[in-house]
Amino acid sequence: MNILTELKNELGYANVTNQYIELAARTFQVDHGNDDLQERAGMVGLSIATLPEDYLKRIANGYIIGVHSCVEHFLVQYRLLLGSPARGQNYSAEDDDNRLKWILNICYGNRIPHDVKQLYFICNYYRLVRNEIVHCGTGRVELRQAKTELNNLTDDLAISNIRGHLNAPNDFTNLNFDDQVLFSRAARTICDRIYKDSKYDWDVVLENYRTKINSFILSNDSEEKKKARILNFLSQIYPINVNDPRLIESISHFVV
Repeated sequence: MNILTELKNELGYANVTNQYIELAARTFQVDHGNDDLQERAGMVGLSIATLPEDYLKRIANGYIIGVHSCVEHFLVQYRLLLGSPARGQNYSAEDDDNRLKWILNICYGNRIPHDVKQLYFICNYYRLVRNEIVHCGTGRVELRQAKTELNNLTDDLAISNIRGHLNAPNDFTNLNFDDQVLFSRAARTICDRIYKDSKYDWDVVLENYRTKINSFILSNDSEEKKKARILNFLSQIYPINVNDPRLIESISHFVV
């Protein structure tokens, strides 16, 4: 399984779980909002006596934390991926920008596409929201600036396409279910772009997988058959463009 598929699966699991939690919370509020909470809880073996007044906000906060964890896992796996432009480079949370921005700079240099920049503004806002949630902050200047910046871009086509009809983004103190949907959409799209837009070092990739590749290439295979087998293998791990001259040249040298 490649790192992008893994991310999509993890986000899918998180989104379905979050939808179920949201469904349960809304349904309970409608059907049993006036019931005795402790009695209802006891019926299913739980011991809830009271809920904090901001319990819906706390649930929404948990959604953001979960999506952020999926993104961070993808970014770490990307840095470890053989042939990735970030492979072997050291990231420091203290000395570098946040991990997403650090990887975007490695992937694109100073030519980050417009739509990717806009996706970054969404993801960075929710990253800062997550940090405030985890560290019990009250909305630092950096977070307020990120929200203002995002508000100024809401008419941008790239953001409008991701946002759709969602009631988001919302302020740190007023998050709801739509915020996690927006964050998840933006995260999935920007990770997809990073994965597919990166220029991989195919010589490094092929050399590191030499033993594996040699195990399925047959001695009587034609050169074209060998190339086809290698492309099929690489496509399980990397985004493969059969018209990429760098890739084809590396494979040609490898099979000689």
